[in-house]
Amino acid sequence: MRHLAISIIGILACLVCGCDRHTDKKVTNPEVVGTWPMTSKSLAMLKRDGYKPGANETYTITFAADGSLTFASVLPEFQGGNFITTSGKWTLKHDVAIDNETKRTNCLDVDWTRREQMSFAQEDGKLVLWTYYGDPDSCEFIDYVKD
Repeated sequence: MRHLAISIIGILACLVCGCDRHTDKKVTNPEVVGTWPMTSKSLAMLKRDGYKPGANETYTITFAADGSLTFASVLPEFQGGNFITTSGKWTLKHDVAIDNETKRTNCLDVDWTRREQMSFAQEDGKLVLWTYYGDPDSCEFIDYVKD
């Protein structure tokens, strides 16, 4: 009975708090510039869902100071996703309201084969670039941490 009560409390805490992991720190363009490898935890999640890694895949997003980017990673879609290499552009925005949410301190607009908005968190003293994996209510994320 005690385990059931603890489980219920944990579930309720998740429902009340949601999956908000946005940092209040205002990220700067120089902090974005560089190479951001995908975390091993994110890659493991993709594999769990059917992604099959190929040889020499790097799983990185590289942001240049001129606003260009190179994406060499997995687009998380059907059966874990597909690896692609493409280029695009990026823009860092602050205090942006997205989909009628409370304003986010940071929003990284990325435009490659599709347009996407990524967010930042701070974990273990490091900046984490992330996007939701699947349903946002599942609280699963694809994370990239800068070298």
